[in-house]
Amino acid sequence: AVSGALLAAVRALKLAEPALGVKPLLAKLRAQQPALAVGSKEVRDALSAISAERAADEDAPSHEAPSLACAGCARLPSEMGDGRKKHPVCPKCVEQKLPTTYFCGVDCPANPAAWQQHAKFHKDLRWQRKRLEDGGVGLAVLA
Repeated sequence: AVSGALLAAVRALKLAEPALGVKPLLAKLRAQQPALAVGSKEVRDALSAISAERAADEDAPSHEAPSLACAGCARLPSEMGDGRKKHPVCPKCVEQKLPTTYFCGVDCPANPAAWQQHAKFHKDLRWQRKRLEDGGVGLAVLA
């Protein structure tokens, strides 16, 4: 069985960098969380478990609620140890009626850059919407 800590760490790294293979993933894990003390076999087992979870999620009915997991570290609220029912929600996502994005906190311990990456998503989205609204006129200024 794969430990929950290893699963959470691998999920977070794969979320941040989906193209990472086993060896680069292992190197990042060892650098970021040396206390895990894992090898290639454990990382492959964790990737297999995550892959199996995704396959099960794909088989779930489409009316299922979106995941309550943190977008940065993939931990569920029940794994936080503080009794929370839900993680905080990105207020911009709510305001703009985008799919709900949950974060365990602004300083997500497994992926500290997750909040900044999500903020960049909103900045890029704002730029795309502005470009669509002005019919591309703003692009002529950039050229």
